[in-house]
Amino acid sequence: MTALAWLLLAAVFFLIVVELAVRFARLTDFPLYRRDDAVGYIPASNQAGAFLRKNDFAFNDYGMGVDEAFHPASNDILLIGDSITHGGTSFPQRQRLGPLLEKRTGRRVWPIGAVSWALKNELRYLLGRTEVLEVATLVLIVNSADLGKASTWRGEGRHPTRRPSIATTYLIRKALARIGLVHDLPGADSTPDATYWRDDFNHLVSLCAGRIHVVLYPQRDEIGSLEDRFAVLRRVLAQADSAKVSICDLSELARWDRRFYHDNFHPSVTGNHALADMIASQIG
Repeated sequence: MTALAWLLLAAVFFLIVVELAVRFARLTDFPLYRRDDAVGYIPASNQAGAFLRKNDFAFNDYGMGVDEAFHPASNDILLIGDSITHGGTSFPQRQRLGPLLEKRTGRRVWPIGAVSWALKNELRYLLGRTEVLEVATLVLIVNSADLGKASTWRGEGRHPTRRPSIATTYLIRKALARIGLVHDLPGADSTPDATYWRDDFNHLVSLCAGRIHVVLYPQRDEIGSLEDRFAVLRRVLAQADSAKVSICDLSELARWDRRFYHDNFHPSVTGNHALADMIASQIG
């Protein structure tokens, strides 16, 4: 064989070894989504896995972050949000917000969330499945980027609907996207505008039999900011039935600070524990 043939053979062998190593490490064992005409996208039903063989996850028949099928009882809690509730691949199941809140309250918690969901996506999910509102308590986690248009499905790199056929190629593309050499589709406009979600929120209040607790979650660089980034949402909440709706603004709590983040937005494991404590305190 020529030197070039040996080189090509070595390259193929190296790629096969890398692909097998990536699959053995379960670097592509991440939660999947399914596209949805009304909501945009939802965590895929009835899935489980373990990213890096340690950060396990499970989603039930409603795309909720638990492995039990959804059978609500009257005293249960429905927790809804974006990636904060979803959990991604950064934590094992027991360290995610839903299980931690369940441990703090002693009540069954049904967590539902998806990466980059806006408030409009969350309201569409709830209003399209009104049976999930048969609980005593609904907790909505809202950040300042949630108050614009609904997010849409942004491709396999952002919201994968299937496992990649070649794991190595997928991870290389993800790495290139992280440093800006490959770009995802642009996200939705997050400029606060109640016209996108006010009517849906008011409809939710009229349908929900239990209490609704809205948790205002600041990004790390928003803590201590003089600008009220939730002014639009506060105006809508001020008009809601106060017997049904309450607000917890984390940026106003002295116990919440910058050490609870692992980036500018997402909570660390410590932050998840602190957030679960504060929500549990809020809902009594």
